[in-house]
Amino acid sequence: MQKKVLVVSAHPDDEVLGAGGTMLRHVDYGDEVRVVLLTQGGLGSSTPQELREQSQSCAGFIGVSKVYYGDFPDQHLETVPLIDIIQFLEKIIFEYEPDIVYTHYQGDLNYDHRITSNAVLTAVRPNKQKNVERIYTFPVNSSSVYPQLFGSFI
Repeated sequence: MQKKVLVVSAHPDDEVLGAGGTMLRHVDYGDEVRVVLLTQGGLGSSTPQELREQSQSCAGFIGVSKVYYGDFPDQHLETVPLIDIIQFLEKIIFEYEPDIVYTHYQGDLNYDHRITSNAVLTAVRPNKQKNVERIYTFPVNSSSVYPQLFGSFI
């Protein structure tokens, strides 16, 4: 039976680094996969426009059916009221009604990743609508592997 899968990440490339292989596998199984990118990135060497084009290219390669873009500040999600991020996600979740949701590991050292994880967990809480069957987290190894601080993901 086809599943609806939603992958929520803070920054462009996190979805591929953290769940790229998993997304490919879901697509191979015939599941519909959509991605949410909360920020446009751009604090690194690439511009937000370049990152958006790259994320669209990766999404097309993987077989992602739709990418939702937030316009929250890169590396500054703590400056946004959490409710704003939650409500942005709730609209997508209400419209799409995913069966499975993937997002960042809560012990991630990157604060944007932890905020994203918290917002997702709140947005998918049980309600009168169709409930999410499963929620999984993924590591982004560049910022998740500090076992001495938070315990190992693996």
